[in-house]
Amino acid sequence: MKRRTIWMMGSILMVMSAVAFIIAGCRGGGGGGGVGGGGAKTVLVRTYRRTQIASPNFIAFQDGNGQWQIAQGSGGQYTFTINDPNGRYGLAIVFVTHWPDGVTEVEVNILHATVSELSEINLVTEEFPAANLVTVSGTVSGLGIGEGAIIAMDMDDDEPSFSRNTYSLDVPPGTYDLVAVKGSLAQVGPIAVNKMLIQRNVIVPGNTTINVDFNDPNAFVPETRNAVIGGVLSGEYVNGFVRFLSHNKTEITVGERFGGSSFSFTPVPTNKQLENDIHYLNAIATTDTTIRLIERYFKAPMDISATLPSPFGNASVTVGVPPPPYTRFTASWDAYSGAQAYFARFISVTGRAVSWFVGLSAGWLGGQTSYTLPDLSGLSGWDNNWGFPSSGLVDWEVGAVKTNRPIQDYVNAKFVPTDGLEVSIAGKRGRSTITP
Repeated sequence: MKRRTIWMMGSILMVMSAVAFIIAGCRGGGGGGGVGGGGAKTVLVRTYRRTQIASPNFIAFQDGNGQWQIAQGSGGQYTFTINDPNGRYGLAIVFVTHWPDGVTEVEVNILHATVSELSEINLVTEEFPAANLVTVSGTVSGLGIGEGAIIAMDMDDDEPSFSRNTYSLDVPPGTYDLVAVKGSLAQVGPIAVNKMLIQRNVIVPGNTTINVDFNDPNAFVPETRNAVIGGVLSGEYVNGFVRFLSHNKTEITVGERFGGSSFSFTPVPTNKQLENDIHYLNAIATTDTTIRLIERYFKAPMDISATLPSPFGNASVTVGVPPPPYTRFTASWDAYSGAQAYFARFISVTGRAVSWFVGLSAGWLGGQTSYTLPDLSGLSGWDNNWGFPSSGLVDWEVGAVKTNRPIQDYVNAKFVPTDGLEVSIAGKRGRSTITP
C-alpha cells in the first residue's frame, strides 16, 4: 500500500491526481438552469475511493458567497440546492485514511464552480480504506529469459504488481479488468512491453486466485508507436508516459521515459478494445519552481506529437495568521490566457500528513486572481486537525488548466473518455514556512 509523497514523479501527483480537477468524473454538465437562468439549481455529488463509491469523512457546500453548510445525503451520494442567481457554489470534501503503520493522512478538496459548468460531480480519492481490501494473487507463466511482468487491476497505476513468477494485488471487492504486460528487463528503466493479456469483468468477491499465462490464446502482441514532446525549455526535466485505461477503469503504463522528450509505447490494438477503453499521453516538464504538462486522450493506436503549454506567469502564496482555528493560505497569480480553471495545492512537509487541493473554475472566478482557504471551523463534523498547524513547512503549486474541449470533458475524462481531448497545465511551485 503506497502513501503519496511530495513532488512524486516531478509533481505529477500534485497536478494530475489533484488537477484532474480533482473531480475525476462529472457526468452531467450544462443543466441546473445555467448562469443567470433564475430559480434554484441542484448539484449532485458522488464520492469514491478509487472506483468504489464511499462516504467521505466530511462534506459541506456554499451557496454563492453565503455561509458554508453541511450537504444532505449519505452513502457517497449528496445533493445541495444553489439559489445564487449566477449559480456560483463551493464544495468542501475531506477524506481521512488511517494506515496500518499508524499514520493518518488527510486530504481536503475545495471546489468552486458554477452550476452551468459543473452540476454533477464524481470526486475520487486515490486511497482505499485498508480494512476493506481483499487479495488477488496467482502465478505468472509464459515469461522468457530476462523478462518480467506487471499486473494491474484498479485505477491507480502507481500500485501494480511487478513479478517474475507470482503476483499479489490488494483491492476492494468488485468487478475489474485484469490487465497484464510482459517484456524485457535488459534495459535500464521501464519494462520493454512485448505482450499483453486482458481479462475482462473479473468478479472479486473476496480473496481470489487468478493465474496469468502469457501463452494463453487471448494474449496478444501490442502495436509499437512513438511519442515526441515539443516545446521543452532549457533547464527543464521531462518525464513522459502513455497509459491504457480499460473499460472497468484499470490503468497500466504501456510506455514511459524519464528525462527525455521522446519514447516508444505499446498501445492496445483497436480490435482488442471495448467502448470506453482509452489511452492517454502525459508529459511533464519541471524545474525547481515551474511545471508544464500536456495530456492527450486517444483511442486508436497512433504516433503522438504534442507540445507543452506556454509558461505560467507569476504566482505567490501568503501564509495567513496561524491558528486558531488553523493556518490558512492565500494564493495569488497572474491571469493565464485561455484558462478554463485555476488550481492551488498545498501539502505539509513536516508534522501531520495534510494536503489541501483547490479547484476554481473561470466562471466562478470571474476574473479574480487570488483565493484564500476557507475557515470551516464550527461546522458540524469538522476537525481543526484537518487544517495546517501553527508551524512547519508546506509545499505548494498554483497554476492554470486549459483544454481543447469544454472543461466538463476533462473533468469527465477517466469515467467517460473523450477521444481527442487535449489538456494543458502550467504552474509555479514553491515552499512556504509557517511561523508561530
